[in-house]
Amino acid sequence: MNGIHAMKRSRFNAPGAKRIIGRIKLKRQHPDNPDLFWCSICKKYRLRIDYSLSRKNIHGIAQNCKECLNANQAKYRIKKTDRISSRIYPNNHDLFYCSNCQKYKSRSEYYKQKLGKYGVDGYCRECRKILVTNEIKYKSRKKRYKENPEYFKSISKSQNDSLSDSFIKTRLRFFGINITPETIELKRQQIIMKRTMRELRKWRKENDPTITDVPGIESENETVDECA
Repeated sequence: MNGIHAMKRSRFNAPGAKRIIGRIKLKRQHPDNPDLFWCSICKKYRLRIDYSLSRKNIHGIAQNCKECLNANQAKYRIKKTDRISSRIYPNNHDLFYCSNCQKYKSRSEYYKQKLGKYGVDGYCRECRKILVTNEIKYKSRKKRYKENPEYFKSISKSQNDSLSDSFIKTRLRFFGINITPETIELKRQQIIMKRTMRELRKWRKENDPTITDVPGIESENETVDECA
């Protein structure tokens, strides 16, 4: 450890190190007055007292002056208040927007929340119950899967082999396709065709070594234009 610290000290004590640090200071310090420093926002030289203290920088002050920092923070606060105020209905301040069902509802349809700005929850009572129920179901399902993973793997394999509706719907949701009876049947026929062509390719490779691949074969997870 002493050797590492000695190397670091020797690097800064080298003959050219002071000249390099001096050039860095001159980029921001005024060449004639060392008490003036450059602000990158307002593009002016300002006194040291016009900057906030900062131990991270070489000169012990912030990169930008106090006026510019306060102006930027005021712009951010204005944007934040505009974003928050959009939750209240313009003509009726007793209606609040629910980000889940995307509807305006009265204060009585929300749970109380003391830490919030308006004293109500971000979701209405109905949506909050649904979210909590889904979270409980997810945790219980995750716990049951950890206790018996082979059972759930066998169920998913049986659904995959039988091409059940739940398996087809999962594939359609993955590709963002609307779930209708027509798209479910079309996706089922597509998967059957892909599996049949895969079996044919495998059979031809085993029986005829000169054939390497069958042209026009695509993966099972690819969608067909008719599904969209």
